[in-house]
Amino acid sequence: TSGGGAPNVVPAAATVWYYVRADKHTDVEAYFKWVQDIARGAALMTQTKLKVVIDTDCHELIPNTPLAEVLQRSLERLPPPKFTPQEHEFAQRLQAPLTEQFGTQFTGTLDERVHAIPTSVPAARGSTDVGDISWHVPTCGLRTSCFPVGSPGHCWQNVASIASSIGDKGTIYAAQVLASTAIDLFEHPDLVAAAKADFQQRMKSEKYTTLVPVGQAPPKKIR
Repeated sequence: TSGGGAPNVVPAAATVWYYVRADKHTDVEAYFKWVQDIARGAALMTQTKLKVVIDTDCHELIPNTPLAEVLQRSLERLPPPKFTPQEHEFAQRLQAPLTEQFGTQFTGTLDERVHAIPTSVPAARGSTDVGDISWHVPTCGLRTSCFPVGSPGHCWQNVASIASSIGDKGTIYAAQVLASTAIDLFEHPDLVAAAKADFQQRMKSEKYTTLVPVGQAPPKKIR
């Protein structure tokens, strides 16, 4: 972004990039309108013109209980990866700088447990276009251990861990669980029917909308 080269001087052109996030897309729509109002006010205040470009738009995930139950059975049927003492030690070494710099305290190194299906939809901690897919077809997913417990997203610790044998084990396990779940769905059409029924019930009062203008060309790059 660029706001100009000097304070109290309106530049010939200025750019700013915002990422508007919320747990629900309806809230994103409201917050985006608010941001636009602020931008229009700034343009009026400085007697400048405003141009708004939307790079992308993501929706929250729509859960699907029947699909999640099939996936959970696959998780419980297939043994989760076991990590070696060397891998636990490596994970601990990755955690150490976070404790030193930020005081982060960890309850363990690598999670080897199979967790139960959440009783409620957890608050979103990021954005993914998988959410948009879930507004059109029954969708579910899983997370596997590929990096140390408590690692923040988009950090070098995650990169180092995912590129190691820890990440290999986690991704292979995820592939096995997804393949097992797909086989169950192919072999039991009633499970697919149940997933579709759940999806239709959840979407009764929902309508997919997007903030991206109709006909807009895809962005040349996504920040």
